[in-house]
Amino acid sequence: MPRLEGYSFGRVVADGEEQTRDLIVLPDRVVTDWWRRDGHSLAIEDLEEVLDELPPRLVLGCGPQGRLRPDPAVVDALERRGVAVEALPTDEAVRRYNELDERTTAAALHLTCCGAVGRRLGDRDRALRRATTTRESPTACGRAL
Repeated sequence: MPRLEGYSFGRVVADGEEQTRDLIVLPDRVVTDWWRRDGHSLAIEDLEEVLDELPPRLVLGCGPQGRLRPDPAVVDALERRGVAVEALPTDEAVRRYNELDERTTAAALHLTCCGAVGRRLGDRDRALRRATTTRESPTACGRAL
């Protein structure tokens, strides 16, 4: 089962190999060069190649500043398929993935935010991000949708 380590802007080590492009980590394989139709959003079509392989939990790495935003319809569609989604900045997503059971968890990681000038997430954003996992309010990577 793949492990993640050594994330820094634009790179992560997945299953012992350095990756410098966005990727999806599944229990049995790593999908490299993951491309989305719109770089900072997530549509169900972006997961089409792996939909039938997704385990019960998907940790979504939204980039260092959390700019990637999953469409709420995508989160709903995944939940209907039995896949819980956690959306976090990528460094936190890597840590979270490593805390969970790799047999029942996948990670979809956006490693950079091309040309984005982001800001560090503040206390309010962290609180909103925590709400994502408890379904208190709709959020994407710590920001209200």
